[in-house]
Formats: sequence, C-alpha cells, structure tokens
Amino acid sequence: MTPRRHNGTPRAPAGFTLLELLVALLLLGMISTMALGGVRLGARTWETVAAKTGANGRMQTVRAFLARELAQAVPVRVTDRGGETRLAYQGDRESLIFVAPLAPHFGLGGFQRLELFIADDDPAAGKHLILNRRLFHRDDELDAAAEDDDDEIHLLLDGIEEVEFAYREGGRDGGAWSSDWRDRDELPALVRLRVTFRGGRKAVWPDLLVARRITTQPGCLPAEAGAGCRNR
Repeated sequence: MTPRRHNGTPRAPAGFTLLELLVALLLLGMISTMALGGVRLGARTWETVAAKTGANGRMQTVRAFLARELAQAVPVRVTDRGGETRLAYQGDRESLIFVAPLAPHFGLGGFQRLELFIADDDPAAGKHLILNRRLFHRDDELDAAAEDDDDEIHLLLDGIEEVEFAYREGGRDGGAWSSDWRDRDELPALVRLRVTFRGGRKAVWPDLLVARRITTQPGCLPAEAGAGCRNR
C-alpha cells in the first residue's frame, strides 16, 4: 500500500453558513435599536431635567430680586396735579407701584419707580408678571405713563394662572391681610406675593413674604450711607 502523501498545509476552517449570518445580523440590529432607544431616552431625560432646572433657577432669581426691591421701598411722598401729596406706594390685588433703589450691579443710580402688574394678552398662554421701571422724580405721577418714553418693560414670570398681592399693617398683632394699599400714610409692614402657575406647578413658588426694611418718616429719602434721611 502506498502511503498518502501530506503536504503539511493546515486545513482551512469552515465558514459561516448563510443562516448563521442572517441570525447574527438580526441580533446586531436588535442590539443597535435598543442602544439607540436608550440614547434617545437619556437625551430626552436630560433635556427635561435641564429645562426644569433652568426654569426653577430663573424663578429663584426673580424671587430674590422681588424680595430685595419690595423690602427697600422708600416712604417718599409725591404731589399730583391737584396739589395733593400722597405716599409713593399704591398697591392692589394685581398691581403694585413703589419707589426703591436698584442693586448696584444694575448700573442705575438713583431711586427708581417700579411697577409690577399682570398682563393677560394671550389667555391661552396664561398671565404674565411684568416689571415697568423708570427713574423716579419728585413730580412723578405714579399712575401716569412716562411722557419721554424712558420706561423699561421686563417680563418676570409667565405661564401664570393667578397672582395676588396682599398687604399687612404693623403693630403687635399685625392685623388682617388687605388686598388694597392706596392713599395710606405709611408703608405696609409685610407684603405677600402669591403666584399660582398653570400645569400644577404650585410647589415651585411658595408664598413670598417680605418685611419692610426702611422705616424713615414719609417725605424723606434714606441717605446713601448711614442712618437718617434726606430731602429730595
């Protein structure tokens, strides 16, 4: 018997069958689809969290701004066209006009006439809390629009269902809350701002309670430094 000669070349391994290849492609497609779905879900979650964080951060900034300005309202008196004087602080349930200084980082010196009011131009989008600002002058008629168009309008909050300002007198017992503070002789001891947002976001804005800081006599403006007041 003649032995079969072997050339020493290793035998090539068998390749994948068509069925195995199809199964592998199917599994790869399923894994890719699941991974892509997870990426999309993660992206949507991140966008939602970022949006809520940004909205909450903006609301906290507005709260801090309002708390500071409401606390620093000054009890200065203005004279109307009829020659009568009144305290430059006029508030009701949905609006408030008062005089206060702005923080130095705003770059605006002097006392400012600040008006907070509600705008309801588009009922489908909810109400808006608006700030109207202009430089205060002694002859400023608080309820009148500026004649030289120097008012600045700023949107503070939107998507609001209801807004309610309330005012409370000083004294030991404090008295009851009032929804009207016009033609008074002194500033309220406490101001409350209650905001209800659309979509059940009530917990985002707890009631803002602000106590007055300036207690000088009406008719005087507080000095820039130190105690006491000065006439303007």
